[in-house]
Amino acid sequence: LVTMDLLELDSLKKVFAGVHMVFHLAANADVRFGTHHPGKDLEQNTVVTYNVLEAMRANQTKNIAFASTGSVYGEAKIIPTPEDSPFPIQTSLYGASKAAGEGLIAAYCEGFAMQAWIFRFVSILGERYTHGHVFDFYEKLKHDPINLFVLGNGRQRKSYLYVQDCIDAMLLAVAQSQDKI
Repeated sequence: LVTMDLLELDSLKKVFAGVHMVFHLAANADVRFGTHHPGKDLEQNTVVTYNVLEAMRANQTKNIAFASTGSVYGEAKIIPTPEDSPFPIQTSLYGASKAAGEGLIAAYCEGFAMQAWIFRFVSILGERYTHGHVFDFYEKLKHDPINLFVLGNGRQRKSYLYVQDCIDAMLLAVAQSQDKI
């Protein structure tokens, strides 16, 4: 594990020396406040993905697993949303930045003979989770363990996935794939 700023391309290229596979999980996932800092999604999601791909290219690293998001579908008309569903108008800068990252990855795979596994996750939860509905519910219940106020009509649906299950699924998908280079 290397802790570093992924915006530092030259340093990233050095770290990737001898690497066969990249699991790109880094992102700014603050969907709610994207319009308050629009450059953050571009920089931390799209530019960082470009840097990862450039570091891979410089080191002939051919395999990448990318944690994208279901947010690339915007307000999907069909739920659950099929993987080949068209992208409607983007409803978040986060979703747009992840769609751009997917596009860059596809282009690098075509142009530089790389292989990618792209996972469109929704609402990953874990011990270091710091925001979102479940976190808000937890905070509310700490203050009032008897009553929980929920916005909406009570018929909302949202999928959640535990972070370790997410990682296990990615590892299994890559391991079972016949497409590794």
